[in-house]
Amino acid sequence: MTTRLMRRTIAVGAASLLAVSLFAQGMYTESTTSGGPMGDRTIQSKSYMMPRMFRHESGDGKVMIVRLDKELVYWVDPADKTYSESTFKEIEESMKKAGAQMDKRMAEMEEKMKDMPPEQRAMMEKMMGGMMGGKSKDAKVEVTGPGEKKSIGGYNCAKYTVSSDGKEMMTLWVSKDVRGFESLKKDWEEYSRRMAQLTPGVGKAMAEAFKKLDGYPIQTEMMGVTTVVTKVEKHTTPPSQFEVPAGYTKTDSPLKKMEKKDE
Repeated sequence: MTTRLMRRTIAVGAASLLAVSLFAQGMYTESTTSGGPMGDRTIQSKSYMMPRMFRHESGDGKVMIVRLDKELVYWVDPADKTYSESTFKEIEESMKKAGAQMDKRMAEMEEKMKDMPPEQRAMMEKMMGGMMGGKSKDAKVEVTGPGEKKSIGGYNCAKYTVSSDGKEMMTLWVSKDVRGFESLKKDWEEYSRRMAQLTPGVGKAMAEAFKKLDGYPIQTEMMGVTTVVTKVEKHTTPPSQFEVPAGYTKTDSPLKKMEKKDE
């Protein structure tokens, strides 16, 4: 075998090994979300996961890209070719302010509820659900599980329940049978913790829950909204899918828009 042929063979072999490695590391999922304020509507979404990079495409066409390697989140709107971005630090600071405002509003609501008739008060408490228990940064979070078992979409799942100050907030059905997830588990846990910051009030409970799950959540139920993973595949997503497309115009992030609205 000539030296040139040997080099080419080695290069092809190395490329093949790299492709197999990337394939084993990446994951693609499809989900449906229904219930709560959506009523009878069902929203479809897609998620792409690669080491330190996540891409979520919602049913309305919007795209969220999370770059753990850059400490950045991009919000992309392909329809009008715009995007915005926020650092994790900016998100944390913004959510602290939002959380404080929510605590204040919840306290005011609880005070008003004291004068409501028992039936109306019970209805309000049910509607507000987990938000009541998760409003305080000092709330005691408990994660119970694994418990009851059942099959969802062909996956063997165990039930986990998340409570805050004794009030049930979230139920997750978690499977250890999702192939390819183990290599992404640490990144996914960090991603989930970071994204929990975007939900003031229940964020702490969500972050605590994700740290204690033994497997991948196939179904999540929270505040009347149910999300079910309907498809999971090993998948190599090109790095370009985790970047803002060329030619897009930068706009204010959702966080800045929210802050302007509260001013």
